[in-house]
Amino acid sequence: MISINDLLPQLIVYFREYGLWLLSITIILQCNGVPTGANFLAMAAGAFAYAGEFNMIALGTTVLASNIAGDLSCYYIWKHLGDWILRRFPSLRRHVETGLDKVGTSFDRYGFPTVVFTRFPLSAFALVTNILAGMTVYELYRFLAAVIIGEFMWSAFNLGIGYWFGDSWQTMGSFLSKFSTWIMLVTVLLIVFYLAVKQVKKGR
Repeated sequence: MISINDLLPQLIVYFREYGLWLLSITIILQCNGVPTGANFLAMAAGAFAYAGEFNMIALGTTVLASNIAGDLSCYYIWKHLGDWILRRFPSLRRHVETGLDKVGTSFDRYGFPTVVFTRFPLSAFALVTNILAGMTVYELYRFLAAVIIGEFMWSAFNLGIGYWFGDSWQTMGSFLSKFSTWIMLVTVLLIVFYLAVKQVKKGR
């Protein structure tokens, strides 16, 4: 099976040929669940900016705007698609409606920091957060404000890694990828542990 790491060298070649448009498309697609390796491409872009191939201001603006556009498109897709699915399949609606109501209540209380931190550093959970925010019709202005803050950190970090480490960005990117995987696994473990403890207390 071909992984994104296998495709990355060719993707970088295309990026140098087509420029910011390709970077923007890969970011938007990744925000919608397509594994394009946009974070690695953003690091590569930062390294190219260090080498003088791109203007850092234009690059940073493109990356931030593309992330915001990607998150908003995902939010709106699932706001309407989720509603259509639940209306189309009443039996599914009966099973998930209570859960969605609980998620909506949680979003009212913790939605802002959840959206921020699932942009950065817990970006692996961004898609799930976007879907749930859309399906529970989380307030758009709060979602957008949180997205701007979180994606600014994501953009600054990934571009900064490439710019700071220059030709060594791939080594650093590989290390950060493994590190972020461990963060994701630990986070999932903590969530499962919290839910298990809560269920036990509820049973008592």
